[in-house]
Amino acid sequence: MKKTKVHIENQNLSRIRIIHQKDCIYQGTLNSSYQKEGFGILQTSDFETYLGFWKNNKADGLGLIIYPSGTMVYANFSRNEISGVAITDDRITLRIGVFNHMELVGIGFEYEYEKRLWKMSRFHKGLTIEIIKEEREVREGVVPKMISI
Repeated sequence: MKKTKVHIENQNLSRIRIIHQKDCIYQGTLNSSYQKEGFGILQTSDFETYLGFWKNNKADGLGLIIYPSGTMVYANFSRNEISGVAITDDRITLRIGVFNHMELVGIGFEYEYEKRLWKMSRFHKGLTIEIIKEEREVREGVVPKMISI
């Protein structure tokens, strides 16, 4: 396992710590082995940001990733991978569905902002294999009946 020099700054806020590393900064809770555990925020030198829960130094639980491009991923994570239901938004297409190994699988929804078009599709390994239904957004902010619960 690669060793990284770590500077830990005590913030006097019940277990909240700031860790400065070569390529990132972390603010959050640590376990007794000084691993990220509980809620924390990590920002890389490339300005990618993760806000969410950690376990044994890995994203684990609900979290939000914000990329410099504006792309966002809100998901449940397990050992640094999206696990289960997630919402991804790259400012071109919004995707809602179940992810396995970081890829959309099963039935999911996509919304194309420019076309104002909702699609219900079947996915396999992140690829659309069948479009089940398409519906144009009638008015901005009105969710089509096909995805209303």
